[in-house]
Amino acid sequence: MTNKIENLCDILTPQEISEFLGISYNSALKLIKYNMVYLKLGSRYRVTKENFLKFLQTSTPSQATINK
Repeated sequence: MTNKIENLCDILTPQEISEFLGISYNSALKLIKYNMVYLKLGSRYRVTKENFLKFLQTSTPSQATINK
């Protein structure tokens, strides 16, 4: 996976988000659950590229909490 926004898929997995942000899978999953609008399909989480970009544009360090 590359760190270029234009190369991201329209629907992102926690693994893709963790690779893009350079964080662990578990941290990406927590970030998704507590800070993003997500889809849950069975036990799998998905985030649209649009919602991920919205999160990146509006988040400040104090808002992006993963230690819940």
